Amino acid sequence: MRFLLTLILCAHLLTPIAVWAQSTMKSPLSYSLYEYGAMLGIAMLGGLVRWYLAIRKGDAMTYSLSALIGELCVSAFVGLITFWICEALTIQPLYTGAIVGVSGHLGARMLVMVERAGKRLAEKRLGISLEETGNAPLGER
Repeated sequence: MRFLLTLILCAHLLTPIAVWAQSTMKSPLSYSLYEYGAMLGIAMLGGLVRWYLAIRKGDAMTYSLSALIGELCVSAFVGLITFWICEALTIQPLYTGAIVGVSGHLGARMLVMVERAGKRLAEKRLGISLEETGNAPLGER
């Protein structure tokens, strides 16, 4: 009987730890629409700034709606991925917002940077060389 009471007491005392552990484990579906809206808005604002600067430099056509939509979509995607990475690393929310905005501004360049870093990591860990294949036909890759 004493063993059973000790077991119940231990389970009772460990319950807050179990609840805390479950609350720290988040999935992409556990965030509110408000959080997603804020992060996507910040990322897309970065993409809008990039598009505006491209117009000022003359790199993009002034009234190219497809360029704007493309920039906003890429910025939103990169910002969303950056948000999830920041949350996984438990970075403070203000830093997360700043990082999401900068990555949204970088857009496709951020994707290329992540791809290169992943390639270097794979080469280092696996000990193989992943060379650029360029525009070679599929059979020659």
